[in-house]
Formats: sequence, structure tokens, C-alpha cells
Amino acid sequence: ALMWSPRILAEERAEFESTVRDEWRRALEIREQNGAGAYVRAEERAEYVPVLFRSPMTGGAFPVGEDLLFHPEVSEALRRAVDTQRPAAAFLRVRRGKESRSALWVCFPLFLPGFNAPLRGVVSVLFLPDFMPNEVLDGSGDVGLLSFEALSPEAPPRSIAQWEREGRADYCFIRPLFAFDGAFAAVVRPGASFLKYHKARMGVFTALTGVLMTLAMAFFVAFTANRRELLEQLVEQRTSELRESEARHRLAGHIYRSLSEGIVVTDPQGYILDGNAALEHLTGYTLDEIRGKRPSMFSAQRKQGEDSLRFWEHLREHGSWQGETWNRRKDGEAYPVWLTVNAVTDENGEVTHYAGVLTHIGDIKSEQQRLSHLAYHDSLTGLPNRLLLADRLEMALLRSRRGNSYVAVLFLDLDGFKEINDTYGHETGDVLLVSIARRLDGAVREQDTVARLGGDEFILLFEGLGGVEEAHS
Repeated sequence: ALMWSPRILAEERAEFESTVRDEWRRALEIREQNGAGAYVRAEERAEYVPVLFRSPMTGGAFPVGEDLLFHPEVSEALRRAVDTQRPAAAFLRVRRGKESRSALWVCFPLFLPGFNAPLRGVVSVLFLPDFMPNEVLDGSGDVGLLSFEALSPEAPPRSIAQWEREGRADYCFIRPLFAFDGAFAAVVRPGASFLKYHKARMGVFTALTGVLMTLAMAFFVAFTANRRELLEQLVEQRTSELRESEARHRLAGHIYRSLSEGIVVTDPQGYILDGNAALEHLTGYTLDEIRGKRPSMFSAQRKQGEDSLRFWEHLREHGSWQGETWNRRKDGEAYPVWLTVNAVTDENGEVTHYAGVLTHIGDIKSEQQRLSHLAYHDSLTGLPNRLLLADRLEMALLRSRRGNSYVAVLFLDLDGFKEINDTYGHETGDVLLVSIARRLDGAVREQDTVARLGGDEFILLFEGLGGVEEAHS
């Protein structure tokens, strides 16, 4: 098995597990084995080296998520590799089916760029040393014993893999091997079949077997070296993608928390799952108060049931909706919002969430009303101006035709107003105009109109009169 395991500090653990789960949609947790051999969440420690990539992804020892530092032999080999900046190996027992077999774990440390840079992660290879004698030479009577031994100046040779048959010779061929920061020996003894037919050539066969085994090991070392270069390139690419993904994840989280518009997220059935701080400020509710409820709790619409039904029908059909609506705060205050809702789908096109953005437009509507009032009213007196007068005169004439009534228009001009302006100033003249406008507006009926044309000129519009005499009166 080929594996990639990044180095994760304790303070990076939660973000690492969350990023892998969100970006790759893979439930990953840094794990270790308990006393019964079951995998549980790894205990707290200063750093972890969990298996993140594995080929094959399933089966065998060291599954995805297992912390390599949990195994003392592996941890010691990794420490040597980091200290020497060279490959190192560890021997351990792994289970294959119901059997426990010897395994060789070889690691290649990778470091961040720069002098004395810290460890980035580990590329490692796990293989069974007894695969070659047990699988390749199985059934051959020419070889009586074939074994691999680990050599150490401080201890006797340690057998790491062995294949043996009855009738083996007493003499053997030993070939030293140096790899993975260690020394090994391949031991070969001829079998009964070989001794029966090749008695005179035992030495030659033993030598050839040793050469073949040496070539096989040399080929394996060359293969792993080339594989390491390819894996380093793959790890560099995946690490870069992971960094970019983490950066996008942090940026999206910052934007989500800092937006001034309220954001609400619901499940496919329309029940609230989450929201941002701006939503709490806008509605007056806390997130704990609104989770599990429908967004209709904010609505101040009169026909709430009908509007809600049309809203959801449009959203399910088109996948989005936007428009103006009225909401109500927790304290009862109604306010206008511009609501934009979009469906969030998975790779199969199935809706997983709905996301809504609420923008308070109270100031915008107030400004619109102010501008509309200025367009149709005199800025000094507040009376209707020429535009509004013309509109009301047109409507009055239409009503008079339908009701067979009269409309009267009176033109009022103030005498001597120019002398007041010249004598006492324009501010006094403005006060006089405002006072006259109030008196005129209070002297007519509710359906009549008092308008200012400009300067000291006013128009009085009366409608619904019975005749000329009533207009004079």
C-alpha cells in the first residue's frame, strides 16, 4: 500500500477534519486503536500524522484516518527519518485476514521549503516481505529455505520473512542488502528436489538464486525511489489544492459573519438551520429562538397563507425568488425588506438547502416617498404644485361629467406682497406665504385643492358643485 500522511498540530486538528469533511465530503476523523483493536478517536497529543491518501483506499493495515504516531515502531522510524532526512524502515506485525504477518513499513519524509524547515508529511510504503517467497516460489522443490533477516550490531539477526520446506540442505548462500537506513541479509538453502538432480551444481544454483534475489530487491528499491518522486509531485499538487480550499473556506466564513444583510439557511422542507449575526440584529430574534422554525415567523403580510403558498410554488419551480415584502421584528415593529432566495443543490441536482438574503429597505422607501412628495408639492408651503394640480383638475373634470356636477377654479393673487418682501425681507415674505397657505387649506372642503403656482399666486379647485351660485358662495 502507498500512503500520504500530513503532519497536523493539535491546534490544527479540528480545522483539518472539518476541511476534509466539507471539501471532499468524506467523514474523516483522526483515529487510533483501543485495547480491543477497534478504531476510536485519537487521544489529545501535540501532533498527529494521519493517513490521508492511500492506494488502495480500503483494506489492509493503516486505514484512512489512522494516526501513524500511535505505533511505537513507526514513530521511532519516522523520528530517524526526520533526523537524517533519509528514508527509514520499521518492522511490525499486521493482520491479513485471520493471520498475523510481518510487515515492512518504509517512510520518505517531506519538508516545507527553506533551510531547517519543519516536516510537511510522510510518503510511506507498506509491504509484506514474505510475499515473494510465499507467492512466487510456492510449490517449488528446488528451494528448501528462503528468508530475509534484519541485521543489527546490537542484537542477533531478526527474521522478517521466511519460506521453508522439508529436505533442505545444511549449507546456504547469504547475500547482504543495504537499504532504508538499515542492513539486511537474504538467506537461501537448496531443497530436496534440487539436491536430487543438481548435486554438482548446488553452488551455482545458490549463487544464481542470490543474484536473482539481489536484483529483485534492487528493482524494488529503484521502483520505490521513482514512485517517491511521482508521489511528491502528487502531494505538492494536493497540498496546494488543500491550502486553496482552506483559504476559500476561511474567506467564505468571514464574509458570512461580516455581511450587513441578514442571511438565513433552511433545509429542503423550509425549516431554519442557521443564520448570521445581521439576521439576529434585523429580526430581534436569537439563532436559538428561530432554529427549527419556518421563516414565515418573520412575515407581516396580511394574506400570509396565500402569499407563502405562491412563494414556495415559485421557488420549487424556478429555484429562486426575489421581491419586496414586509417583516415584523420580535418587538412588533413592521419593516420592509428586499428578499432574495436561492436553492442550493448537490451534484445530482437535488435541493439540499435554501439560502435567503434579507436587505432592510426602510431608508430607501422613505427617500422614495420624500422625493415623490417634492416632485408634486411646493417646497415652501407643502401645497400641491402645478403637476399635482393639473392631475387633480383632470380627475375632477372626469368626475363632474359622470356626476353631472360643476367644477370651479379660483385664481388668487396677493396684492402688495412685493412691498412686504422689499421692506421686511424674503424670510418674512416666506413666513407670510406659509401662513396664508395654511389658512386657505383650512378654509376649503376635504375634497377641494389649494395649490401654489409660484410667487404670491395660488389656485383653489372646487369640485362636486351644484351650480355657479354655489361656487360664488
